[in-house]
Amino acid sequence: MPIIIAGVVIAYLAGRFTGRPALAYLLTGAIAIATNIAIVWAVADDKGNDPGWLVLLGIGAAIASFVAAWLGLRHRSTKASTSGSGTASTS
Repeated sequence: MPIIIAGVVIAYLAGRFTGRPALAYLLTGAIAIATNIAIVWAVADDKGNDPGWLVLLGIGAAIASFVAAWLGLRHRSTKASTSGSGTASTS
């Protein structure tokens, strides 16, 4: 579970602070793939009590990560557009 939470938080921060949306989504995709590999590995190694539905949770976490990145990008663009609205034009 901590890897899922960390993935979603890092995806939001990537969307919020990276310069380009493509970079934020690329980083989010890499994190989502790594998260799903870790979850599938935990289920497949059969050393713990990991149920198979954890794979579905990993897929849901990947979707949540992309939503978090999108929200970060949206928050950044909203903040950028409102910060320049009070400037005076000097023409």
